[in-house]
Amino acid sequence: MARRGTQSSKWDGLPIDEGLPYIALSVADMDIECSPAIRDAVARRAAEGLFGYTDLPPDHVDLPVEWLGRRHGWSVPREHIVAAHRIVQVVALILGAHTRPGDGIVLFTPSYSPLENAIGLNQREAVRVPLIQTPHGYELDRDATDAALAQAAGLLLVNPHNPVGKVWGEEDLLWLADRAEAHDVIVMSDDVHADFTHPGQRHRFLLDVAPSVSGRTFTFTSPAKTFNIPGLETTHVIVPDGVLRECLETGLRAAGFHNPSFFSDAATRAAYRESDDWLAEVEAIVAVNLETLRRTVDRFDGVRLVEPQGTFLAWVDARGAGSEEDLKRFITDEAHVVPSYGTDFGSEYGGYLRFNLACPHSQFEEAMNRLLSRV
Repeated sequence: MARRGTQSSKWDGLPIDEGLPYIALSVADMDIECSPAIRDAVARRAAEGLFGYTDLPPDHVDLPVEWLGRRHGWSVPREHIVAAHRIVQVVALILGAHTRPGDGIVLFTPSYSPLENAIGLNQREAVRVPLIQTPHGYELDRDATDAALAQAAGLLLVNPHNPVGKVWGEEDLLWLADRAEAHDVIVMSDDVHADFTHPGQRHRFLLDVAPSVSGRTFTFTSPAKTFNIPGLETTHVIVPDGVLRECLETGLRAAGFHNPSFFSDAATRAAYRESDDWLAEVEAIVAVNLETLRRTVDRFDGVRLVEPQGTFLAWVDARGAGSEEDLKRFITDEAHVVPSYGTDFGSEYGGYLRFNLACPHSQFEEAMNRLLSRV
């Protein structure tokens, strides 16, 4: 679908097309239309013709509860769910309520920049712990993590990890839970990509694996990435501890987040209850595009795909092919393909690339063919 001129953060920020159109493979939303059920539900809501203030219906929290149980086998009590708008907004509220200016918040790099930026903009210090790159992916540096947590007030975990696609295993999650307890830190677990795992992988939620940290942990889930509705701003925060939950609910009201977006419930209801077949089709598209990327990467010397375990994103180590400036000149200036470049995830990650696989195969194939034609 054509997204130029739709106020798209991904497409409308591209250079003006001169001859060869640009192809965006960057921002982590999909270039795939939402499911028919979601589109119909939103259209019915829009047809009412009056866009006043709304409240979520009482059974709204049943939607994530049902989904988490059906998709992940995780039984979450409905009273633990707090509905919110965007994850980054909730992170800011949690930092303000449970940490102090100057406190350290541990996160793993390369990192998703809006979350890292939220730490700094709220006068906290991002304590950046690099994941260790191996021939088989990325691993946790336990010594560095333990030392960082000993001096920190919080841990921000992204699972699966964006951008490297690491699905955190049970052993690492149990270890992180133990260290969080030992160092008395608040834990924020962003599981927005939980529904996208590749064959042989299973997503595990920290709270499901280690309920011992339920008194200090906030888990973020959302239909936004899974069903391509991030613009409708729907987040569900799982907070088992009653005091923490009440504090978050008060903070949301104090910040003015007391009404949901108008289409939030209708879209979430259609996503979680009527869009399984659509999701299966998207997973198949992502798998085909990933295979196309593998074949493309194999044609370039000094370039290696970091095999993703989860998300619909792919992290490529292209340091052997040149600097980030060289890559931009070849990929974007010449081929008019726009991935996310490594320095978006930390200044030390120049030479890496992140490709968004969630687009029609014809679009992705065209982008890869442009690169191959310039070998």
